Amino acid sequence: MSMDDALPAGTDDGRIYNVAAGLRTLSIWFPVMLALVAGYQLYEARYGEVEVADPALFAWGFPTLLVGIILADSIYRIAAGLGTRWPLFWALVWVLFPLGLIPVVVLWIRARRYLLERDVPLGVFGPTRGKVSRLREGAGEAADR
Repeated sequence: MSMDDALPAGTDDGRIYNVAAGLRTLSIWFPVMLALVAGYQLYEARYGEVEVADPALFAWGFPTLLVGIILADSIYRIAAGLGTRWPLFWALVWVLFPLGLIPVVVLWIRARRYLLERDVPLGVFGPTRGKVSRLREGAGEAADR
């Protein structure tokens, strides 16, 4: 999912789709980010500080950057779908690890509540992939009108 896939947030269907897709992506990739950070911390604790030319820096740095971009995109989509004033702020503030965890959790809770209020069924990873696809089709039809 990328920002290009985002539907116009002006329609209610588009907002629901953006929140649902963002929540699903956030719920899947956030634990991956935590695992990458924890793995790096364990490596650094065992072998000492990592130098710039160390392959371990690339082994954790590049995937962490990619997952970070995915998370920033999903957080932006959720914040925009919820109608917050500064969705870009929400997308960037989570980088302030570990303080950034608090806004991410708040946004995650708000997104789940928003979707439950609109009768979107949620599982452990948010809405199912099929439900997100149906929401996208419905939102695309509403945007065409």
